Amino acid sequence: MNFAAKVVLGNRVAEHFAVPTANLELENLPKIRAGVYFCLARIAKKRVEKNAVLHIGSRPTFGQKFTAECHLLDFSGDLYGEILEIELLKFHRPTQKFQNSDELFTQIETDLKKAKKFFFRRKIAEKWQKISRVDLEKMANFAVSVIGSRQDFQKTKTILAFASMQSEIPFIEKLMQKFPEKSWHFPKIIDQKIEFFKVEKFSDLSPGKFKILEPKNCKKWVFGDEKTMIFVPALAVDRKKNRLGRGHGFFDKFLATLDPKIEKIAVLPRFSVFGKIPVEPHDQKIDKIVEI
Repeated sequence: MNFAAKVVLGNRVAEHFAVPTANLELENLPKIRAGVYFCLARIAKKRVEKNAVLHIGSRPTFGQKFTAECHLLDFSGDLYGEILEIELLKFHRPTQKFQNSDELFTQIETDLKKAKKFFFRRKIAEKWQKISRVDLEKMANFAVSVIGSRQDFQKTKTILAFASMQSEIPFIEKLMQKFPEKSWHFPKIIDQKIEFFKVEKFSDLSPGKFKILEPKNCKKWVFGDEKTMIFVPALAVDRKKNRLGRGHGFFDKFLATLDPKIEKIAVLPRFSVFGKIPVEPHDQKIDKIVEI
C-alpha cells in the first residue's frame, strides 16, 4: 500500500530516545491495521528514498489516542513541511502498551534491529535476482571443487547438510554425489525444532511443510565421536563470522545446542560476504566461510 502525507510538528517524545520521527499529518491517511511497519519513505521534493519504520495508531504508553510517525533509517535532517511518500512493505507487530518508557525504548531498539535485518535481506535478494542459472551452475561446480580439496572436509566422516533454496548456491547435491562414502544427514522441522536424519541419496528427499526438501523419518542423527561438520545455510555473513539467516530462527536455535567440536561452515558468493552485518543476541556465529 502506498500513501503520501505532510510532515508536521509532533510532541517530540521520540527525540528523548535518540530515534527522531517524522510526524505525519493525520488527514487523508489510509485506514490500515494499527501497528509497526517496515516501509520505504520517499522525500518527494528531494527525490530521496530511505528505508524506514512506521508506527500508526494509538500510543497507549503515553495515553495518546492516535498518531502516525515514521523513523527514517540512517537519515538526519529537517523534514518539517516535506511530503513523505510511504510504501508499506511488511507489517512487523501490533501496537503494544508498555509499563514505562524504558520498556518502550527496549522494544524500539529491537524493532530497529529487525528492520535493519529485513532491509539487508532485501538488498541481498536484489543481488541474487541478477544471477543466471548458468552462473549458479558455475558457482555450484566451483564450490564442489573447493570444498572437495579441503583437508578438513576430506577427514570428515559425517556431514550435516541442507537442500538449497532460492538465493543459495546449489552445491550440496553435487557434493553428495561426488562423495557418497560419507554419512550424509539432512534437516527436518519437528515440533518447531530442527532434527537431522540420515539420507542415502539426495533424490530420497521430498518437499515438506515449508516446501523445502526434507528427509523421511529414517535414522535420526546423534552426535558421537566421529569427525563431523555442518554446512549452514546463510543469506550473508561478515568477517567476524556472524551469519544472517532467513529470519525464522530454526538454525540459530539448533546451532546454539551443537557441540563446539562440530565445524560450522557457510558457502556463499563474494557479494554475500560483508565487513559487518546487522545481528541480534540470539544469532549464532559460524566457524568458517567458503567464498565462491
